Amino acid sequence: MPPAQTQSQNDLSNASEQTQLPFPPEVIELIFQHLSVFQLKQVRRTCRLWKTIVDGSVILLRKFCLNLPKGVILDQACEPACLLSVPHVFVSNARIISLEPWWPVLGENLGKLRIFNSKFSLPMLAGVLRRTPNLKELDLFYNQYPTNVDVSQFANFQLDRIEQLRLHDHQDKLIQLIRRVCPRPRNLECNADDMEQQIIEYLQTAQDSLERIMCEIGRNLPNLRNLHVELLSTSTSDATIWRPTFLATMPHLVYLSIDADFIENLRATFEGYQNPNLEEITLCGLNFEASEALGRYLRHSPHLQKLALQNTTILAESDLFANLPLSKLHTLTLINVLCCDEDECLVEKFENLRVLELNEIDMSEDLASAIIQLSPNLEEIPA
Repeated sequence: MPPAQTQSQNDLSNASEQTQLPFPPEVIELIFQHLSVFQLKQVRRTCRLWKTIVDGSVILLRKFCLNLPKGVILDQACEPACLLSVPHVFVSNARIISLEPWWPVLGENLGKLRIFNSKFSLPMLAGVLRRTPNLKELDLFYNQYPTNVDVSQFANFQLDRIEQLRLHDHQDKLIQLIRRVCPRPRNLECNADDMEQQIIEYLQTAQDSLERIMCEIGRNLPNLRNLHVELLSTSTSDATIWRPTFLATMPHLVYLSIDADFIENLRATFEGYQNPNLEEITLCGLNFEASEALGRYLRHSPHLQKLALQNTTILAESDLFANLPLSKLHTLTLINVLCCDEDECLVEKFENLRVLELNEIDMSEDLASAIIQLSPNLEEIPA
């Protein structure tokens, strides 16, 4: 009985191939795009022509993911039965010894690789990644890397297209390898509390690329209006000053928020940048000790309505108040603001100020009282 069934299936396959298709292959591919992965697998088994259409379509193959069997030993004798040009590969609970000769064929167009709870050497990992020039996502979760070697001997290539890197493995040599091979990830997710310093150094080496990406975003979105930036690390040393270079590529910003509270004493300057359409600015954790580091930037924001400074250092009170555009300002928030120099500051009238919040600010009572008296339309002073 089974041989007869096999013969019947072969006859059906041959008959379907001999029958002229009612639609051209391009139309059939469009129809196949509406099928699930399970349905596409059935389609590939129907006839050689349909299999050719599926295997030759980049769009259809994006739906497939190769899940290697759990606990498998990957060596020269182990080769997947079906080597589609799939975009995703998932390896779990495996031992990787060798992936030649089939891995280069699979890795050439691979977009995402996830290796979980497996065991392999760092040279083997480098060999795996070397064959994935188009890789965009890499996940390494809870693996074992028994070899303690000099990574510079085999980490002599780079994956320049990595966008998402998820790293949940704790080993110094692994971090060294990843820093060399993936120098410019756009997004980094890690869970390595005992390797905090190595992760920070990794972020610092990639910081210039992150700045470059921000500038690229500004150039590609010339009408960008709202921007919130949270700084976790910068490549700026204590002797240099951080500059938000991306502001020069965003001329139409209306709302700007920069939070650097996670970085201790980040010296910054906004001098040389102008965003004349700004209506709201929120700055946290920045040190504006240099002259004109902030004042001139504020002066060129005539439409400013809300200004909030928190955990911030400024050169002097005059550097702030002498440059504030007052024509439309209606909310001023100063929380834990330190002034480096004491000076006498002449304050103009805050005609439109409605909300004034002063909390833990290094300001004389006379100046605070003067600001309140010069704000005839003040409605709210939060405690």
